[in-house]
Amino acid sequence: MKSCVLLVCDAGYVGHAIALVRQIRRTEPDGEFDIVLASPEANSLQMPDDGPILLPIQVDAFITALPMNSRLKHYTYWRLPAIEKACQIYDRVLYLDIDIYCAAPGIGALMSIDMQGKTLAAVLDVQQQYRPRRIREFAGMTPETAPYFNAGVLLIDANRWRDEDISRKIEGLCNTDADRLYCHDQSLLNLCFFRNWLELSPVWNWQFSKKNALISMQAGPRLIHYEGSQKIWDQDADRLAYSHWLSFDPDRALQIRERNWDQRAAINRQFFVSGLYYRRKTISFLRRFPHDMATFSHI
Repeated sequence: MKSCVLLVCDAGYVGHAIALVRQIRRTEPDGEFDIVLASPEANSLQMPDDGPILLPIQVDAFITALPMNSRLKHYTYWRLPAIEKACQIYDRVLYLDIDIYCAAPGIGALMSIDMQGKTLAAVLDVQQQYRPRRIREFAGMTPETAPYFNAGVLLIDANRWRDEDISRKIEGLCNTDADRLYCHDQSLLNLCFFRNWLELSPVWNWQFSKKNALISMQAGPRLIHYEGSQKIWDQDADRLAYSHWLSFDPDRALQIRERNWDQRAAINRQFFVSGLYYRRKTISFLRRFPHDMATFSHI
């Protein structure tokens, strides 16, 4: 089975993507999968010798017309044509946002799991993990609370993606449901795979926050997703694990970091108090998965 890890970015984020590539290769040096970087700008990007395979993509006009905001620009939709093109080449595609830290090996094993006839596997959005809530995107589709995944990590059966012509379905949703795309392409993918996806253990998309910071090391996440405003590449990221911050760029060890210790102590108190409250909720959710490769099917 031919498989790849798929990253997507523009020229401004290439350095961050390369850092993630190196993390993956450091944790899984014998991984039998390609690492691919897709971009409309791929033909003009310069890659180091240990860089990813470049995959040029074309962004259709209907994508550039979709909703966006000050934080999520139109390039957040680029994963859609990138996945489509990767699915023409590979049998399994693991899409990763570039604000992810690869904490432990296992990607190769994840790619070979039984997907139980599902096209897509993902991790429940962290807000859904703590308490079921109504999803705005699903209004009118169901009177019940429906599962909603985070799109930062997506495992895709490429053969089924092609056979089901998922890209055409997505384009159709863009034409009929653009007003539902509150979280942009994440909303779009959740609408496309409504109640028809395979749930992965949260260790594969550990959506880091003050709520789960206290339990993070105990849970043993494999891929840590820094989806908030502070990213692993930020120069002063006091809320992030220092070892993760340092791994992004080893030269940071030589830098002098000026800290406001009063502010840092307040941050630590906030993490501790919030973490105690959410620790039990997180452990309860983790018990749904007896091991890291366990899955839960949504019908």
